[in-house]
Amino acid sequence: MTNRKADFDRALQQAAKVIEDCGISQPPIPIYDIILGYGLSLSLFDTSSPSILIDPKFSSVSGAIIPDKKLVLINSTDSPLRQVFTAAHELGHWILHPKEMAAQPELGIVIYRRPIGDEIDPLEQEANHFAANLLVPEHMLRKYHEHDADPHHLVKVFGVSLPVIGYRIKNLRL
Repeated sequence: MTNRKADFDRALQQAAKVIEDCGISQPPIPIYDIILGYGLSLSLFDTSSPSILIDPKFSSVSGAIIPDKKLVLINSTDSPLRQVFTAAHELGHWILHPKEMAAQPELGIVIYRRPIGDEIDPLEQEANHFAANLLVPEHMLRKYHEHDADPHHLVKVFGVSLPVIGYRIKNLRL
């Protein structure tokens, strides 16, 4: 953990930049294509199976990034909607924290399951904020929320979990 405060504005700006750079105009956000476009590869892992990269005692691991291999790992036992958020979170580390990962690779390596908004490490807060803003951009959420505010409908539109939609609605005071 670092001693600095989370820079939520930077996380938001970088998420918006990715959306703009990729020419994305509507949900759902193609997170896996975006990750591949950044030169990263993706792999699923199962915490119930022994692995060289992930210690099996960490059954609550949702994802990881191995910076020197440009590899994003996603827990295959998580729901597909959770996997989407984890992938975006790891991309957030890649974009927001390259210096921190290079200086101390263990900082960005493994994330544990925590409800969005409950993280305490500023790097994790930034990566979560990046992921939420990338997957559910404010302008898109406002547009779709205006026509149908049912969170379950918005889950289908954005392809993210109900907690992510709830976090964004609360965060944007909709």
